[in-house]
Amino acid sequence: MEKSKRSDLTKVVAEKCRKQGSFEMASNLYLKLGEKQTSLKCLIELGDTDKVIAFANTARNSETYILAANFLQTADWHQNPDLMKNIIMFYQKAKAFDSLSSFFEACSNVEID
Repeated sequence: MEKSKRSDLTKVVAEKCRKQGSFEMASNLYLKLGEKQTSLKCLIELGDTDKVIAFANTARNSETYILAANFLQTADWHQNPDLMKNIIMFYQKAKAFDSLSSFFEACSNVEID
């Protein structure tokens, strides 16, 4: 089968998997297509923080770091110091210092409350 037809078919299958709720399989298929952002978005929809952290660490892309850090902020980061460290690390690696300062502001508001 031609490479373009195969990639088109893989993309269709990945979209169907995502619609059916097979987010991990869809993530793997998008990763094979080279679509790291979409692959990470599927993992975020899955809701597994450990897989999101592992993916962001291996992807080494600033947009991926920011997307992962934003997702981790929706988790219970104030009770889990490891999540907090990962959020800070991802923002620093992405050089997203505005987002990092907003996160530190949220941290201080939680501590004040």
